[in-house]
Amino acid sequence: MCALYDEQTKLWTAADRRLSESKQQSLGHVILNWLSSRGSKLAQINDDTGVQVTYHELWLNTIRAAQNLLKMGFKPRQKFCFMIYNNDHLIPALVASICLICPIVPLHPMLSKDEIARILIQIQPVALFCEANLYDSIDEVLSEIGIDVKLFIFDKHIANLESVERLMDETGEEETFVPYVHKVDEDIAGIFCSSGTTGTSKCACISSDHYIFSDPARYNSDCVVFSFDSIFWTVGVRPLIDCISNGAVRIITSRPFSPELQLQLIEKYKVNVLYSAPFNMVPCIKNDLISKVDLSSVHTIFLYGSKVHSTLIEELDRFFPNACPLSWYGMTEIGKIADDLSVKEGCVCGKQLVNGCTAKIIDENGNHCGPNISGEICIKNSNKFLGYFNDPATTSAAIDDEGFFRTADSGYFDADGILFLSDRKKNVMTVFYFDGIILPSEVEACLNSVPDIDEVSVVGISITTDMVLPAAVVVRKPGSSLNEHDVYDIVKDKFPNRSRLRGGVYFVESLAKTRNGKLLKREITQLAESLFQKALKQDENVQASLSVIPEEYRKLINERYNTW
Repeated sequence: MCALYDEQTKLWTAADRRLSESKQQSLGHVILNWLSSRGSKLAQINDDTGVQVTYHELWLNTIRAAQNLLKMGFKPRQKFCFMIYNNDHLIPALVASICLICPIVPLHPMLSKDEIARILIQIQPVALFCEANLYDSIDEVLSEIGIDVKLFIFDKHIANLESVERLMDETGEEETFVPYVHKVDEDIAGIFCSSGTTGTSKCACISSDHYIFSDPARYNSDCVVFSFDSIFWTVGVRPLIDCISNGAVRIITSRPFSPELQLQLIEKYKVNVLYSAPFNMVPCIKNDLISKVDLSSVHTIFLYGSKVHSTLIEELDRFFPNACPLSWYGMTEIGKIADDLSVKEGCVCGKQLVNGCTAKIIDENGNHCGPNISGEICIKNSNKFLGYFNDPATTSAAIDDEGFFRTADSGYFDADGILFLSDRKKNVMTVFYFDGIILPSEVEACLNSVPDIDEVSVVGISITTDMVLPAAVVVRKPGSSLNEHDVYDIVKDKFPNRSRLRGGVYFVESLAKTRNGKLLKREITQLAESLFQKALKQDENVQASLSVIPEEYRKLINERYNTW
């Protein structure tokens, strides 16, 4: 059902059909019920170790972990950090924390030591669960900042440290355990830190409502489910919660993403439900292995984390013959906002608002916009955002006077109540001199469809505070003869004059990424700007592309990059 539009208020609303009485149960109680109801059914397979775990074992180990943590003196509402990619005992340790209403605080190892130190000082956790191979780095940080944190180590015994496995020791009181009750709209269930790839990371406080009541995906208990994402961001926790709630089999690995590994695991386990970011699916469909593996078992592909273009959907339809690709739109702070409804030719996927969601579109002056007028998407829903941890200024800036969360995404509703996404406001580039905007994701989608290109990132070469020159950083297919002129011409032929790559085309061996495959735009931009500075003096292509810009404007470029 499409969102209903109120002409007077210029708001779009999707009815809340969820059962209000379900909110009387805490998140820990709900998850334990899911685990116990599945009994001896297979729950998880670790491809790295071959270890298989049943739902009953997860239920039992979760209760034991919670009880042993209490015996060690830990108390409800204390904060527990997790620094781990994946592990056989991750679910029991994680859910035990939730049962004790201890907020989970995942930390990604890709964060710098300074960033991790800043977060730990801000959050003040009492316990930290980490992989053995990450111990040295976290111990160094803890020593420098002088915080007393109890360390629990997965899969290895280190002198004077607790092992996570010890938490699974029998207590003899398992049947008596009752989870603590969350105050759904008040107690913090998790504190999720942004990746820091585009600036200082923020610590978003998430309520339990975010997970139980935000339209979980539905599939049957016979399904085999796979996702590369771990728990560092909410998109990693979402598949875990979905899988448990549906009683499906979850495949895990602690190895980093690669297209070959993803394709091999799909074939090996006959995966039915795949969770993936679009930026991970692009290298998969370009990989030679995709035509050699059997992908017929996949019937659903959930896409999230970035905009989905129709060209990617077409390629997925070609290589995954039985799969239905479905994209989500959501935010860490407020959960899922909209589900995929359709793909319309020439447009980004239309989205249907999830239950209990109210939306408005505002212009630069904060005025409400009607149908088919683009602006910033603002959302108010039932999943209460609890703010950024100890950061009232940032929290206040994110919530407007009407209580709507400002997504910083651009989009519009059509006359039928379908939401269309344009791009992140911060990803919309204002092009220097031409005083027009471009959407880098559209240029990337075009270039990613070129067979000779393995990967590409379109970034902005900063010229003034808020204006850039578009540039492309490209990874060629092995053996490709593609050159800079070819890439220039592709963009020249398909996009307006302002979109031309006057910031340069730069070929590299690889693009900087997070462990789960997300492009590190900040690092790629820094690389492109350093290459641009050299190209201003040496590259005839860049010099020629800038020649259409009047000399007085070119002076600004030369001043910025000291190329007089």
